[in-house]
Amino acid sequence: WFVTGKGMFELQNGIWKRHDLIPMQPHTFLNQVVELKDHSLMFNCLDSLIIRFANGKCRTIAYPVKKNQPFQWISFIEGNCYVSTHNHLYLFRDNQLELILDDVLANKFVRTVFMDREHRLWIGTQKNGVYVFSGNSHIQINQSNEHIYSIDNFCQDYEGNIWAATTSGLMKLSPSWVEFYDLRNDQKGVRSSF
Repeated sequence: WFVTGKGMFELQNGIWKRHDLIPMQPHTFLNQVVELKDHSLMFNCLDSLIIRFANGKCRTIAYPVKKNQPFQWISFIEGNCYVSTHNHLYLFRDNQLELILDDVLANKFVRTVFMDREHRLWIGTQKNGVYVFSGNSHIQINQSNEHIYSIDNFCQDYEGNIWAATTSGLMKLSPSWVEFYDLRNDQKGVRSSF
């Protein structure tokens, strides 16, 4: 199964088969599909979040607060469903979005969310570096003013190091230090780490 901007497809024996699981308007752009705990599907259409229940019925559950703040990504972490926009981070529960950590993250262009083994919440942004939340406290990690990175992905290795894939290279992170591995002359950026 694959998601494209024009819908959801299944590849069977080399042939693409389109699945119209939700009503698609001409302006609808399908960005992501995730399965919820109850096996219903949540569709991220950038301008809306739509749930398709097991009985086949669909319901739009949320729209961005402003049109220029489309939904970016839906992330499942330890049973919680996080939804990010350019300017806010939400927790999805009880079929509604709850604004979280907005006193710190408002207008920070949240790109990715990750929970490490010590239950610290790592937030990657486009222009504001990394925020690490632990209990009621947080820190911001920004290597320097001359390098502003778009953080696209986090992972944790067996030794406990946190790695961030960025548009400018690979960062090895801890709440107290940063090492940066640039891509030399490669301008593609690192999209994911695993």
